[in-house]
Amino acid sequence: MRYFYFLFFLFFPSFLFAYLDPGTGSLLLYALVGIGTSLWFLLRGVFYQLSSLLFARNNIRTKNKYGIVFYSEGAKYWQVFYPVISQLLSQKIACTYITCEKDDPAFQLQNTDFTALCPGTEMFTIAFMNKIEADIVVSTTPHLDVYMWKRSKKVKKYIHIFHAPTGVDFYEKYALSFYDVIFSVGEFIENAQKYLDKARGLPDKTYYNVGCTYYDYMHEKLQTLKRTTKTKTILYAPSWGLKRSSFFTNGIPIMQRLLDAGFRVIFRPHPQFFISHKKELENFKNQFAHYQSLTIDTAPSPLQAMLDSDILISDFSGIVFDFAYLFERPVFLTLPPSSVKGYEAEELPADIQWDIPATQQVAHELSENEINHIENYISDVLEQERNYKNRIAEFKKNIFNFYTAGHSAARAISDIHTSLRASL
Repeated sequence: MRYFYFLFFLFFPSFLFAYLDPGTGSLLLYALVGIGTSLWFLLRGVFYQLSSLLFARNNIRTKNKYGIVFYSEGAKYWQVFYPVISQLLSQKIACTYITCEKDDPAFQLQNTDFTALCPGTEMFTIAFMNKIEADIVVSTTPHLDVYMWKRSKKVKKYIHIFHAPTGVDFYEKYALSFYDVIFSVGEFIENAQKYLDKARGLPDKTYYNVGCTYYDYMHEKLQTLKRTTKTKTILYAPSWGLKRSSFFTNGIPIMQRLLDAGFRVIFRPHPQFFISHKKELENFKNQFAHYQSLTIDTAPSPLQAMLDSDILISDFSGIVFDFAYLFERPVFLTLPPSSVKGYEAEELPADIQWDIPATQQVAHELSENEINHIENYISDVLEQERNYKNRIAEFKKNIFNFYTAGHSAARAISDIHTSLRASL
């Protein structure tokens, strides 16, 4: 019977009207906050202990002191860092490359002055970077000291290097605010970031006119490639995201018109498209399965697809500049409605913004009428390709050190490192 009463009072409790005085309530609140805070620090301590054990297992020590460090978010950024690293190594300047991917191409580079490390997964790598001791850390990663990646008190200089020839406009806010040094792609970078830092009351940064290092890498790779087709080919390379990708507005009718008109079409969406839009991609494959002249390109590098193409159609994607600058061929835009809310462009005056005006200068934005007759319009443009080539060649002068950016970056890093050593 006593079990019955126990269960009755456990599952059918009666209301209890009681008075809790403010003093006791405050004590309880402080106690709960204290317990929560203690639990947080305990869990954080456990995480760092586990990360230290993992680093030890991988023969990586957080207590080591490093000189020049390159922090990479993965293999796809190797083409940004390699031109800089190769220049440093040619001068016998040692450096360390830290990545969260064990299959990063960096591990194939054999040089006594170069060390590649993988502390573990992305989370463990960030934990490692948060505690690292180094003279210099160079990275493409935005939002240093904003999100999970924090400035280490034992790093003297943080340098941001760009992975695209674009401005800061469509970075989320405070993307570069807490770097010490910026390797500018063009003058537009310095103009925008200085404006943002001044408006936010942040310290001035040091700027170096470096350029876009991965163009060095692409230029070298292009020397080993040959065009594989003589057929007039259109590369359609949309970005990803339901709101940002033109695939969900004009992409399918554009490809269908071009294929029906006899053009070869290469469909190469942003890599994230294959992850975020699997269902839509499968539907597209089924709908276009009967077209023999359609290729869905999934190669790690876009170089062969660009080399094989006479015209690019895209939206707000970095490939717009790559195709225009590397090949000086026509680029068409089909842009979905977009907003700058939440991005740095929201706080930039119109005369300092770069990405949209620059895109519109190197490319032609298609009107609705041109989209509806895209096959005829492209045929006309191909006959006037020389006009596009001259315009793009002129606009390309806005980018610093084309094909020699790696050398410029390495020289800047060497100068900064020498200065830091001299100040000891």
